[in-house]
Amino acid sequence: VQEDLSVIASKSQIYRARQKAISITEGTYEKQYELFWVYAVEFRRTNVGSTVIIKCELKGERPRFQRIYICLAAVKQGFLQGCRPVIGFDACHIKCHHPRQLLSVIGVDPNNGMYPIVYAVAEVENYETWSWFCQLLAEDLRIENNTRYVFITDKQKELIDAVHDHFPNAEHIHCLKHLEANFSLAGHRGLVLKLQMKKIARGTTIPWWDTEMKNIRQLSQVAFDCVAALELTLKLIP
Repeated sequence: VQEDLSVIASKSQIYRARQKAISITEGTYEKQYELFWVYAVEFRRTNVGSTVIIKCELKGERPRFQRIYICLAAVKQGFLQGCRPVIGFDACHIKCHHPRQLLSVIGVDPNNGMYPIVYAVAEVENYETWSWFCQLLAEDLRIENNTRYVFITDKQKELIDAVHDHFPNAEHIHCLKHLEANFSLAGHRGLVLKLQMKKIARGTTIPWWDTEMKNIRQLSQVAFDCVAALELTLKLIP
């Protein structure tokens, strides 16, 4: 800058100038948030029957974005007509200028592949946001008699409580990958123990479970105690 324009500028001045240029060419975060309603209208126009819910909170006299829920009509019909009643919940951090949590629901297609069904962006991951999410999910997928559904969750307590409250009659199981991660963090590492953990998870009867539990006990008493403290509803995501 000094050589080309004969201007002496500090690093902070250059940074602010760059940010201003980006805001002119790409827009600001604030302006992008104002487009959420246009975004929702376009979703409903191009995919009739889609559900797009935007929740705001008042900051003074102006509404402030809090969370958004999206379920595309075509995706919803695909799940209801072609997928098994197996639903997995998960969340991850959105790291940006305004951090948020991405909440998602995944199904299983006829080829045993992942089938995204619904997603939402929320301010935090807690019981209130998961409960709000589950309520909208139940309405979208018309889940009334939920005895035929299987819900897969991680060990996040707020999520487990919300799913149990909204779908009390369904089968609730935990994702083995998350349990394996906790198993490793507890110090039970090694391929042999990991494979044995999977054998236990695949045990669909009590005798089968008991046999595999005896096997892991022979490998490690501490690992056995760790698995024995878990619920019997361990299962792999199909």
